[in-house]
Amino acid sequence: MYPELVATFLVGIVASFIGAASGGGGLISLPALMFLGLPPQVAVATHKVGVLGVMTKIRRFHRAGLIDYGVVMRAAFFALVGSYAGSTTFLAVPNVAVEKLVGAALLVMLLLTIRKKERMKSEKPRKIMHYAGYIAFFFVGFASAFFAGIFAIFATYVLLHFFGKTFLESAGTRSVIGLATLFVSIAVFGSSGIINWPFGVALLGGNALGSHLGVEHALKKGDEWAKKIFVAVVGISSIALLIK
Repeated sequence: MYPELVATFLVGIVASFIGAASGGGGLISLPALMFLGLPPQVAVATHKVGVLGVMTKIRRFHRAGLIDYGVVMRAAFFALVGSYAGSTTFLAVPNVAVEKLVGAALLVMLLLTIRKKERMKSEKPRKIMHYAGYIAFFFVGFASAFFAGIFAIFATYVLLHFFGKTFLESAGTRSVIGLATLFVSIAVFGSSGIINWPFGVALLGGNALGSHLGVEHALKKGDEWAKKIFVAVVGISSIALLIK
């Protein structure tokens, strides 16, 4: 088992480095867990433990002033409810058809994000957009229970288009919201006994290191670099889910 745990740790470093600013690192680490021998449902549940490694980048985003705690408090509530509903549903419902829907949704999001014009500093989203964004986080939380990496991608889209955040602001804010939903999923999956804790802890260690290195790199490169990585990750993710 030790070689598999070392491999899991290394995969966590690579996946979280790439996903630190763009999201979608789970689309690398989750298939790796299945390749290393974990059944799909166990791999999804175990992956949730590994994603706790994002805590290392939250501190750095906080120091850089890239977390909107006002949005976090409200969005987290809806995401938590969605995460609980999604986690309980995940235990009973096959998710093959949903993968196609998510893939199509990612493709639409990608096109909208590429076409999105930079928002003027004096231009703020209307209140109605904020309300719609908070409700959207319910569906973000629900979908995240099924697919690794989806929470970060969907949450980034919502924060960009409904709240007028930059890519780096979205990365910082979504990290805190996502952390809250993880505890709900881990509680549900842990109580059902489908988490492989050795693999989960190994992935957590790799994610912690990779997230720290990734966010430092992203902050140096700036928002335009983060946008390019986001577009690349979402494009590959949408195609992979549609042809799977």
